[in-house]
Amino acid sequence: MENNSKLIKTYMALPPVLKGIVKIMGVHVHPVSQKRLLEYFHASKICNGKKVPVSQQGFRPLILKLKNQGLIINENGKGLTCPKSILFHAAMDAAVNNQFEKILLLFKEYKGKQLSLKNNTLRSVEHAYRLIQSAVYCQEKYVDFYRAYNSGFCRFINEFLADPPLLKFFNHPFTPHLFDSFSPFELRVKIISTMVIESGNVLESIVDILRYVRPFLSREFLPELKYVIVESYLYHGRINIHGKIIYGSDQVPCWELEAQKGCHEFVCNNNESALTYFRKALTCIKKRQEGEKYLLAAMQACFFCVLC
Repeated sequence: MENNSKLIKTYMALPPVLKGIVKIMGVHVHPVSQKRLLEYFHASKICNGKKVPVSQQGFRPLILKLKNQGLIINENGKGLTCPKSILFHAAMDAAVNNQFEKILLLFKEYKGKQLSLKNNTLRSVEHAYRLIQSAVYCQEKYVDFYRAYNSGFCRFINEFLADPPLLKFFNHPFTPHLFDSFSPFELRVKIISTMVIESGNVLESIVDILRYVRPFLSREFLPELKYVIVESYLYHGRINIHGKIIYGSDQVPCWELEAQKGCHEFVCNNNESALTYFRKALTCIKKRQEGEKYLLAAMQACFFCVLC
């Protein structure tokens, strides 16, 4: 982690031309040849909107300088790339400076308005990363966030479970002002609720995210997303905060809320109350499912089974 911080500091101190090269690689994600990288660099006019006249021969010393600083590496003969922490930080930096989409449109599969998401279009996990980042940083203009994320998850499930992409993109460190820029609000909720699920898979702390999102929990949005986030306060030991949210007067009744109350009472060792709330939740689900099979989710079901 310390080495990552040093690399990011080195990147942030780069002059515009060198930083522009790394930004292109950050948006591209895949390893890329030096020739193709120079083509993207010329086409992007990333340095203050001007084309920097650099020949292939003059480009080599720039690449060499970035290599010597540890910001560019050769990946198994596939081409040039950056350390993962730099790739994702450079993509974020491009987004903050309104350059991400401009760079993205240099790549041929983004020429159309919408992207095809057949499994064979996800050639590598890096391609899945780029798809997710394009959904986030371009406000789902080219692909829906869930379609991008779920396609990558289904194709590269082992990689996503071992090293969750959203935590890698946004939790090292968490940057509140970046999340403030994500629009519409529903997209922000999608991202945060997915990060919560990822954190549960790898037991990674998301305290900063929970602190950031708490003021938004009084707003109306889908219960299945809202209570994924709310439940994480309980598992992070923020029992009092969890209780204040679920027992607040502004909460709309639904099975997800009743299940959260059941979890809260269970953790507080109020077993009779917990069982009552879990049964209320099951009654609500049964009414909504209209005769179909109905279940509580994940840990809620575990707690209910213990009580029964």
